[in-house]
Amino acid sequence: MLLWFLGYVMCSLLQVAIQIIKQHNTLVCFGRRKIAETHTSFPRFPKKPDWVTKEIIHMKAFMPQAGCRQMATTFNRRFAKSRQMTVGKTWVSTVIQKHHYEIQIVRQNIKHRIPKPIPKNLVWG
Repeated sequence: MLLWFLGYVMCSLLQVAIQIIKQHNTLVCFGRRKIAETHTSFPRFPKKPDWVTKEIIHMKAFMPQAGCRQMATTFNRRFAKSRQMTVGKTWVSTVIQKHHYEIQIVRQNIKHRIPKPIPKNLVWG
């Protein structure tokens, strides 16, 4: 009878310990508290238009040696005033990582494109 009672107490203590550990892991993750989700009807930062992603992919295909900083700076110089659109370095890095295969395809298409026809004997040199 005593063994059964001790087993019951140990089992209940173990269950309480598991609940505390689970509760602690959901509240604290790597030393930081999780932010409570707020339900808003609009996003704080709306999604960039599709042409921005396509332009970053196209620019990276033409400038393979350029890093995220140079890509962001170049894009912002080109489109900040004319189209009121800017990008950040982190966003450019994320796009490059997500669309790495598409960048390779665009580079291959650029490399294998047929040159424009020009009249014969127009260029000497």
